[in-house]
Amino acid sequence: MHPFVESAIEAINQGDKNKALGLLKQALTANPNDVDAWLVLATVIDNPERKRQCLNRVLAIDPVNQLARAELFELDRVTLDGIPLSN
Repeated sequence: MHPFVESAIEAINQGDKNKALGLLKQALTANPNDVDAWLVLATVIDNPERKRQCLNRVLAIDPVNQLARAELFELDRVTLDGIPLSN
């Protein structure tokens, strides 16, 4: 795992999302295909669509990534829970 990603996780654990976002941006600038950075970024982002974009990027890099698949499944479940079923 890239040191920027490790530092970002530490920042998240300390409650500093802005610092984490900056570190993750640096990690992804250095390596746009850093799966760990994309996964951590997905945990930091609150916007569901942006989170989905991060997770889809992980799957584009690593199609069998179980964590990304599980997170996307959970996003879909939450989205569907908010949509009333039509009769």
